[in-house]
Amino acid sequence: MRPLVLAGGLLVIGCASPLPPQADLVIIAPRFLDVARGEVRRDQAVIIRNGTIDAIEAAPRASRVRAPRLQLPEDSTLLPGFIDAHVHLAWEGVPSDEPARATLLAGFTTVRSADTVAAIVDEAHRRGVRVAAHAQGPLAIRLAANAGVDSIEHGALIDADTAALLTAKRIALVPTLARLDTAIEAARARNAAPDTISRLETLRNETFARVRAAHALGAQLVFGTDGGVLPHGENAREFRALAEIGLSPLETIRAATIDASKLIGWEGRVGEIAPGRFADLVAVCGDPLASPASFDVALVIARGRVLRDETARCAP
Repeated sequence: MRPLVLAGGLLVIGCASPLPPQADLVIIAPRFLDVARGEVRRDQAVIIRNGTIDAIEAAPRASRVRAPRLQLPEDSTLLPGFIDAHVHLAWEGVPSDEPARATLLAGFTTVRSADTVAAIVDEAHRRGVRVAAHAQGPLAIRLAANAGVDSIEHGALIDADTAALLTAKRIALVPTLARLDTAIEAARARNAAPDTISRLETLRNETFARVRAAHALGAQLVFGTDGGVLPHGENAREFRALAEIGLSPLETIRAATIDASKLIGWEGRVGEIAPGRFADLVAVCGDPLASPASFDVALVIARGRVLRDETARCAP
């Protein structure tokens, strides 16, 4: 005996066979990355309801769920939607849909936009929320760290002492490295003078070396691109830059998922494929643990909505 609710609101008690649960979407993933454990799970079904991940089950068990199905190709991997902890979506306070759309379709379903410097400070001080500091040199980094900020943005001139300070205080560094490569490319495209390009290349190499040393000293790196300086939609270039300074493939993914979610105060909402998290997901062709430089985003889902699906090209 079980209650059945009918359309008119009439409650009828009677005999009925249990109906399979309903959902909005079921994603059948040949493999997905559990970023918290650093493990690839195989043949799983991610069940989405009301824009959140409702459950994760072995794929055969999900056959009872009544919902549209999205079967991912064998040569693909499901990941949490990426997080970019440093972008500019509204230069000079003027918002635009296009930067946000390009960033979203590139697989970055959550961003922290560093725009409109007075409103953010007022709200941060009033509410006691987290604060990020743009700082390049050791003195600026030290002053910000000692003031209790939660992250240092850029840190191009970070040295061993300030790296150790960040490590001791557990303050994240968001190095925004890939933008330096795009600056060099832009200079070459406009036929800049050779000495200008040489200076940019020197800055790039010295910055990479300093951040590499900071990472070796234990500084936590969080994914951020300075989007707006780095062209919107090219955010994934930062994965390659982080790999170049010594992060493992798993570390680069964590920098853009669970580590970034903790920095922005959204742990438990984004950054993992787990029940209760927002249904923000991406799929890439191939194995992302083999090489972050090969990331090829083919599927973007935000709050349970499929915004981009090119997974057919992941088929062998």
